[in-house]
Amino acid sequence: MTSRWRVLCLGLPLFALGCAGAGSQQEQAPDPAVAAGDCGGKWVIEVRNETYESVDVFYMQSKLATTERAGTVNAQDTRSFYVRAATMWEVWAAYQNQRILVRDRPAQQRFRVYLGVGCDSR
Repeated sequence: MTSRWRVLCLGLPLFALGCAGAGSQQEQAPDPAVAAGDCGGKWVIEVRNETYESVDVFYMQSKLATTERAGTVNAQDTRSFYVRAATMWEVWAAYQNQRILVRDRPAQQRFRVYLGVGCDSR
């Protein structure tokens, strides 16, 4: 795993590459440094889809915000989504009726859909 990918794999409760069921892990507060908006409102969501089906990627800026769609990642593909948002509260991928959260590493490995979030440094 490259150091860039590790930086992007922050534990945020927003991204869905995990099970949709509620649990204490999924109810954790987001990483305060990232959720506080220290990215200046410029974010990058990186997704690596190792499945044979496309996945849709979503995010929310706050717990009460409307769900926003970042885009779709085709089967066996990697894609980056550049998002303008004050904060990044939750990010997930939808795959086979499951929400795979960005902070749920076991689900990402089980479903072979990997998510990472970080600051857009472009």
